[in-house]
Amino acid sequence: MKKILSLILIASLTISLVACGKSSESTLSSQETEKTKTITDFSGRNVEIPEKVTKVATAWDDFNAAVLVCGASDKIVATANIPGAAPWLYKVFPSLNNALATFGGNFNIEDIMKNKPDLIYVYQSSGIKQKLIDSGIPTVEIKVMSFNDLKQCMTITGETLGGDAVKRAAEFNEYFDDKIKMITNVTSKIPADQKPKVLHLQGTVSPIVCDGTNSTIDDWITTVGGANAAQGVDGTVKEVSMEQVIKWNPDIIVLGTNGDNGIHTGVDQIYNDPKWKDINAVKNHRVYVNPNGMYMWDRNCPEEALQIQWAAKTFWPDLFKDLDVVKETKDFYKKFFNYNLTDDDAQRIINSEPPK
Repeated sequence: MKKILSLILIASLTISLVACGKSSESTLSSQETEKTKTITDFSGRNVEIPEKVTKVATAWDDFNAAVLVCGASDKIVATANIPGAAPWLYKVFPSLNNALATFGGNFNIEDIMKNKPDLIYVYQSSGIKQKLIDSGIPTVEIKVMSFNDLKQCMTITGETLGGDAVKRAAEFNEYFDDKIKMITNVTSKIPADQKPKVLHLQGTVSPIVCDGTNSTIDDWITTVGGANAAQGVDGTVKEVSMEQVIKWNPDIIVLGTNGDNGIHTGVDQIYNDPKWKDINAVKNHRVYVNPNGMYMWDRNCPEEALQIQWAAKTFWPDLFKDLDVVKETKDFYKKFFNYNLTDDDAQRIINSEPPK
């Protein structure tokens, strides 16, 4: 009888210890989940966010690629993108099809809150910024108007996501700096009077919308040895007259794609419209469509690192004979997106064409 009672006592103690252990583990897990950290965003706001971020919302379509470079595609639960506007984004990262497509005309803060993101990334000047901040979800403001902004954006993205994302963001910034140095080692030696005037337009040419100084567009134009033709225009997406374009008389015209892969109609419009016929870029057949991958290479996203290589090769083929943009694109996608592009895939992205 004593032996039986002893066994019962031992069993009871064991159960109690296991229960206490599980309770302690649960408490520790809860404490870890509740840990927070403070980061400083582009507006200088100190934003308290969870130490462990598992879900994010990207209220700025340029920004998805920054999260993807940081290896966090599975954390995006809401996005400003849609498959039709960014087909390569959804081909390379099909998990984004499960994310709520919002922040546009159908924006609804209640829908965002249902997905319970740990934080939201929003562009600094966005009209919905205050509504997101007022929702109580930690909201991090981002701005990219220069190469330095882009690198800071990557650093902040790494800091907010934590873990391996910090290292991945730093690796991107190092890669970007290396490519800038590789190009400027050549283009810095080009005399000022030999630099082509480059006009960057948005999509089609009616109305004529250009990008001026104080922008990432201006940064890549000058990095690759060009001069921004749109002098006197501050910032991006500014409407100008045909008379002004004629005065500028650009040597090279680059057409952005407005996120619409395959929009080449602007090139035909320029070549076929007699108003453009006396402009140097038209006379010398130097009108190009900008590449388009995860996002438009020409503005505010990590593929700026590919943009400068494409533009350097396009503007100065003799100075960059050994630069293989198809290979660089494939290497970039493998390194930062863990995706194997074929040669044809890479060329289609460079041509601003959607996936087959």
